[in-house]
Amino acid sequence: MNSRYKTIIYFILIFSTVIIAQRGGRGRGGFNPANMPKIGVLQGIVVDSTTTIPMPYVSVSIVNMRSNEIVTGGITDDLGSFNIREIPMGRYQAVIEFIGYEKVNIGPINLFPGDGGGVEQDIGTIVMELSAVQMEEVDVYGEIPNMIYTVDKRIFDAKKDMTLVGGTGSDALKKIPSVDVDIDGNITLRGDGNVTMLIDGRPMRGDRRSMVEDLPADMIDRIEVITNPSAKYDPDGMAGIINIILKRGRFEGMNGSATITAGEYSRYNLSGMVNYRRDKFNIFSNG
Repeated sequence: MNSRYKTIIYFILIFSTVIIAQRGGRGRGGFNPANMPKIGVLQGIVVDSTTTIPMPYVSVSIVNMRSNEIVTGGITDDLGSFNIREIPMGRYQAVIEFIGYEKVNIGPINLFPGDGGGVEQDIGTIVMELSAVQMEEVDVYGEIPNMIYTVDKRIFDAKKDMTLVGGTGSDALKKIPSVDVDIDGNITLRGDGNVTMLIDGRPMRGDRRSMVEDLPADMIDRIEVITNPSAKYDPDGMAGIINIILKRGRFEGMNGSATITAGEYSRYNLSGMVNYRRDKFNIFSNG
């Protein structure tokens, strides 16, 4: 059967359907497009504009241009193609949509036999572009916590703790979990007093209790607590290592502190510390 006979048959079907629809629709609003023969076919393929890769699961809606209602639809397959069948004869618009892409409208599509139309139509390759979202300026604020946990150590950021203003090194150590300083100034780590005390990575010499007590908290940048020291450290501090790191720049030159205590029966005590820093050179003493 050639295309001429096909066209004649399509016209006969459409004419018969219109007459039946008009007769059946009298008293109920007249002609109903949904009663047209459902013999239309629409196919095509959807690709990405940047990669030209076929896009699966893209929504394809067939909208009647007369009533502006969705008549039927479908989605693309894994190869990005779609083939929608049993579409009633009429004039339509294809709406192509996918999340993150600009919507594409294709029309008018004339699904009827004769000039300017066709029962089966291939709308070819449809190219979809990523949608550009214009956002207002966003300010993101973050704050580093006072205690930072790494694989091999814990780091206490002393300079961010405002409660240490006017305090001492002992006050800063008491802020660290598992580190304790008793009333006599004895320092323990997880209940063990066998701790190696460092200042800027160098061992403390002399009475470390007095050195820590006389050290102003304002001079401390951070305190590192190493519970599993590597072989490069002295094996004497088997419980762990506490490394007090002083601030740079702010305390360049000579600085220090002194403490005087008095008690009953004419008992007095005087202690202090002196620190001199210049670039990488540092001398620390207490008495």
